[in-house]
Amino acid sequence: MSSNKRTKGRHFANSSSGISFPWAKILGPLLGTAIVFLAIVTLWPTAQSETDSILETAIVEQAEAVEVSDGESSETSDATVAVVTGTAALTEDVAEVPKGSVTVAAVGDIIFASYAGEQIKRNGIDYPFAETKEKLSESDIVIANFEGTLSDRGVAAEKEYLFRSSPDWAEVLSRGGVTIANLANNHIYDYGADALTDTLSALNSVGLDTVGAGKDHEAASTPTIVEANGTRIAMIAFTDVVPLDFAAGDSKAGAHKAVGPDHVAEHVEYALHVADEVVVSFHWGEELATEPNSRQRNLAKAAVDAGAALIIGHHSHVIQPVEQMGRAIVAYSLGNFVHTPPSELASQSGILTATITPGQDTTAELLDAVIVNGQPRLK
Repeated sequence: MSSNKRTKGRHFANSSSGISFPWAKILGPLLGTAIVFLAIVTLWPTAQSETDSILETAIVEQAEAVEVSDGESSETSDATVAVVTGTAALTEDVAEVPKGSVTVAAVGDIIFASYAGEQIKRNGIDYPFAETKEKLSESDIVIANFEGTLSDRGVAAEKEYLFRSSPDWAEVLSRGGVTIANLANNHIYDYGADALTDTLSALNSVGLDTVGAGKDHEAASTPTIVEANGTRIAMIAFTDVVPLDFAAGDSKAGAHKAVGPDHVAEHVEYALHVADEVVVSFHWGEELATEPNSRQRNLAKAAVDAGAALIIGHHSHVIQPVEQMGRAIVAYSLGNFVHTPPSELASQSGILTATITPGQDTTAELLDAVIVNGQPRLK
């Protein structure tokens, strides 16, 4: 409630001499009006100040009572609330809460084939992430490159390596802590459009977001947006390894192809119109190469110059360097994660943990791991 003070005007009549002036009836009302006006001007600041004070108190009390929901729990927010005083408080929005840092964990290739798949059948769906789930759960966003399909439908592509698993195994990822599955790679279309559709459905049904593949080019190239701590993160994904007809088209399912640096830059710039920061996933490079090639570096530079904060790479099946490029972190390849590695070098794995803060340099650490019996374990 406001308590504006109202001061009554006082009318004055000069009667000291007892003489009646003929113009008194004209000047009297005018003089009274002037006195009332002067009184209002003199006393208004005090009343307005008291009104402002009351409004400030009400807004602060209301802000202190606000509770912020986080999942199923609810607790009082400690955030500082900017207060707009006076009548402006009734029409203007309270200042936006500062955007917070977002932690991202990223891992490399996950393939439920060969020995890794046999271990899941033998030990259950929690086995692959048993040694890493706790660490992954510490991050706001967890990204993995899932290679293969989760389907019992489709026609096999004419290529050497084909990967497919039961749709029920989507839970391996969700129970392991993964929140976003990258599908822009050279195995998402191993069994065609039907299997791709089933894979999307299986992952979505257990709560995972997907990126990099879809029913057509628009769906495959659309950013996935995640909000954490008041910051919107857009993730886009490209594959530079595109066998046969695996690329998505205007009316054809498939993966999002990395056409070139300009194409990558355009998509990053678009994503920054709908989010605060951008994470880019690339399936690129050469298998078993321990260093990035010039194509990888050029695509990474295009993404970073366009404003990306974090670049995540995979496909080489071995760890490649992690470096700072501008304000971004570029991890050229995170190697294998849940996999049946063909060599000691390919069994070396890791978890990239990065912190993205709007307007600041991204920071990151690569936690060393090793794959033992199809299961990644931190060293």
